[in-house]
Amino acid sequence: TVEPLDERRRLLADLVGDHGKVHISDGGEVNTPQDLEAFFDEAVNHNAEGVMVKRLGEGSEYQAGARGWRWVKYKADYVADLADSLDLVIVGAWHGKGRRAGWYGTLLGAAYDPLEDKFYTVCKVATGFTDAQLEELDDILGPQETPGKPPELVSEMEPEIYFHPEVVAEVHGAEFTRSPVHTAGKDQQGGIALRFPRFIRWRDEKGPEDATTVEEVRDMFERQVAQGSRGGQDEV
Repeated sequence: TVEPLDERRRLLADLVGDHGKVHISDGGEVNTPQDLEAFFDEAVNHNAEGVMVKRLGEGSEYQAGARGWRWVKYKADYVADLADSLDLVIVGAWHGKGRRAGWYGTLLGAAYDPLEDKFYTVCKVATGFTDAQLEELDDILGPQETPGKPPELVSEMEPEIYFHPEVVAEVHGAEFTRSPVHTAGKDQQGGIALRFPRFIRWRDEKGPEDATTVEEVRDMFERQVAQGSRGGQDEV
């Protein structure tokens, strides 16, 4: 007989143990579409292509997706891209892990509000970088490091490293979503975040005041809502 999926994972974890080079893939039980979206977003932000959604309990043995819904791939490629990219100011970073150890691993991007002369966060960017570009991050962002949050930054997130708002990056994403943690366009429903962001290039010719504005982010989000995009809740 074939054991249920959760039992097979438990047995596999017991066999692998605390192996230094092999580990069990991350997994979690989700009960709502919002839980799945949050787990999917986290996987993509850690450079995974997506997730494999599997049935639990009875009937959890493998069956091709074309013949049922026991195992179904959900990949970032299946999510439509925005037509436009954003020029965001890099205002913070988290240290990298794995092959990114010793480099900045995830960057915090922000939009500009010219009326208040402040910067509001929009997304965490961890994908799109080549190894060569990762190695260059110290030279590009290191001179902008600051010991505390810049006074012109409005952020509810606390990156491990703060940068003086100076460096601008072009960032592309799939869609906008409401976010409980990002501050751009924030109202009673939350802020506005860019989902599945990926680095495109540095905008050396642009200063921080030339970045995408908060009002532009709000306009793009409202156009997306008017067009009927799903725009779910974001957690990061």
